[in-house]
Amino acid sequence: MLDCKDGLALSPLAVYIVDADEFTQKALARVMRAAGFKVVCTRSVEELMKLERPDRDAIILVDENTAHPFAESIPRYLQDKQQTLPVIFLTDYDSEHAREEARRAGAVGYFRKPVDDHALLDTISFAVQHS
Repeated sequence: MLDCKDGLALSPLAVYIVDADEFTQKALARVMRAAGFKVVCTRSVEELMKLERPDRDAIILVDENTAHPFAESIPRYLQDKQQTLPVIFLTDYDSEHAREEARRAGAVGYFRKPVDDHALLDTISFAVQHS
């Protein structure tokens, strides 16, 4: 697990970035930190699941390719931790199958990479306000 934060967050919201690609992790972490969020990066869903307990005020950004075939286990993991956190899926290759997998996993958002930073931040804001 890579702790991507550098300094104090301006917001109590934590963003968990699950992506095997370190370049993508760092790019997303930079955007999230600039927005004032605490950031924690993991390279796999398994690493995410090993965390003691994710922050209560948090959101998960997960790469669909990294998560496969574990995407549907994320809601069970959160349920086991007695949490309901919003999950946003990111993908390199958009397909109906990937969109359906994200829907089954309860995703509140789905973006194709490269991600529009403003649209992602808007979706995070919407998801947090409505969760």
